Amino acid sequence: MSVYDCTPLREAIPLLRDHVYLNTGTEGLLAEPVLSDYLAAIARQEREGHVALEWRYAELERTRQVVADLVHAHPDTIAFTRNATDGHNLVLYGLDWQPGDELLISDQEHPALSHPAAYLQDQSGVVVRVFGIDADPHVTLRNVGAALTAKTRLIAFSHVSCESGIRLPAKRICQLAREHGAWSLLDGAQSLGAIPVDMAELTCDFFVSNGHKWLCGPKETGILYVRPDRLDALTLHAVGAGTFERSSWRGEDFCYGLQPSARRFEFGTRNQAALVGLRAAIAWLQDLGLPNVHGHIADLAERAHRILAEVPGIAIVTPRSGEQSAGIITFNVPSRSPAEIAQELRRQGIVTRHTTTPPGVRASAAYFNTTQDFARLAAALRSLM
Repeated sequence: MSVYDCTPLREAIPLLRDHVYLNTGTEGLLAEPVLSDYLAAIARQEREGHVALEWRYAELERTRQVVADLVHAHPDTIAFTRNATDGHNLVLYGLDWQPGDELLISDQEHPALSHPAAYLQDQSGVVVRVFGIDADPHVTLRNVGAALTAKTRLIAFSHVSCESGIRLPAKRICQLAREHGAWSLLDGAQSLGAIPVDMAELTCDFFVSNGHKWLCGPKETGILYVRPDRLDALTLHAVGAGTFERSSWRGEDFCYGLQPSARRFEFGTRNQAALVGLRAAIAWLQDLGLPNVHGHIADLAERAHRILAEVPGIAIVTPRSGEQSAGIITFNVPSRSPAEIAQELRRQGIVTRHTTTPPGVRASAAYFNTTQDFARLAAALRSLM
């Protein structure tokens, strides 16, 4: 049984009246109260301009504290970016790579990581190596261990694969990195909001995520966590107002001191209203109780497995075990193109996403979804077989 009644929650999301929305893994949906707070913040920010500057920065710091509490970290370790892609770029291009150094990523990474990694290899001579993700976490760990070498500087990987929905043994991979003298960069785009995320537990060196997926907040609310002892290891390739704690011209010399926190990555005019919306989205989930949200997602994902497994011809890729998965369920229909299936489902008002590695159709079990949503998905799939 679900740990809470979705009915009143669904009333706050108008799209659900005529759509089965199973794509929170791409974009979450803002509940109307969250959207109202966000729009009110936009209105004040744009109507008051510089008069609202003090309020905007106060709201920024309030949200930083809320996000820090969410991931069990200190506020000084949190920087706000536009998205997870920004975070990956700040880390990958901030490290002092040497020719022949190796970056290890998985074979199921989102372009947010795989594209910057490929470009880094092309531009700097860094060697990108790839390990395979397996439904069995022990196999994944063996694959990581086999790919590690003395030249590995960084392991960058997803907490939960955006393709297969497999939850990786993140804590152990971070430990392996440390044991081999490498650092770890964890992509939490598919975990934050879907499962508990704890920086102290995971012990990663860097963590990136966003607010527009499982937290169901606004776009351009990216999150970057940097361990305090890793902060100075990242070179800034773009700076501006906000980067420096102090600065002055002395004759022809520019003297400065970087912000002693992750705030150094935030510079220039920002849309602080989006962060008010992010805080409202987190508060909306916290009112339900985050353990309840995580419990609902886990319970619904397990029931979705059972429902979809009864559809003839369906092969489910994502592990059924909640310890090895999160809110994503990926399946394939061997006789049909995943893109074609996803398009036909969309014509019936069922929003999913197709995947490429492995090929399949991806459905997301979000806090507002129900068993009936997956029953409708199963019925639609039967009609397409």
